[in-house]
Amino acid sequence: MKKFFLLFILLVANVVTFAQVKYDRHWSVTAEMGANKFDGDVYQKYNDVVPNSILKLSMGVSVERTLTPVWGLGAELYYFPYSAKNGDIHFSGNLFHFNPYVAMNLLNLFDCPSEHWGVWGTLGGGLAYYNTTLYKDDVKFDKVKDGWALTVPVGLMVEYNLTKSLAVGAKLQYRSHNKDNLEGSNKN
Repeated sequence: MKKFFLLFILLVANVVTFAQVKYDRHWSVTAEMGANKFDGDVYQKYNDVVPNSILKLSMGVSVERTLTPVWGLGAELYYFPYSAKNGDIHFSGNLFHFNPYVAMNLLNLFDCPSEHWGVWGTLGGGLAYYNTTLYKDDVKFDKVKDGWALTVPVGLMVEYNLTKSLAVGAKLQYRSHNKDNLEGSNKN
């Protein structure tokens, strides 16, 4: 409880401090490409640390409005193809995510501002739309068509500003879903 109270006071102090400084709010539009690894549970080997999913190429776009030197609000739209194979079981699917999020510039939060570097933490919530097909012995066994789920993405992004209007960066996100049939099975 003491840690929570201390963090709350630190956040409020930073927001009040930055509110007294004139700050130029700005928009950011980001095109993103990366790799995803689905952490599903179709016959997963529970003693293995790394999931048995196949690395897939992801694409997305995000739009963010920086409100203060610490806080920002944004929205993301992503495309995530995914698949995994284990023995005679194989599934593949496509996920589309849309979620708004809150972003926090961690360098400014802890009073370490940088002209070129930014370290952002993000937390959001939104919707996922998916279609998945499940195969057993290379024969279609089951599928989920037009599935919907709630999603909660938590992320960390490091960026380097090359110019005032151009930056490069790396983002790591973990996305959870409230559905357990993303692997393509409605059957027991």
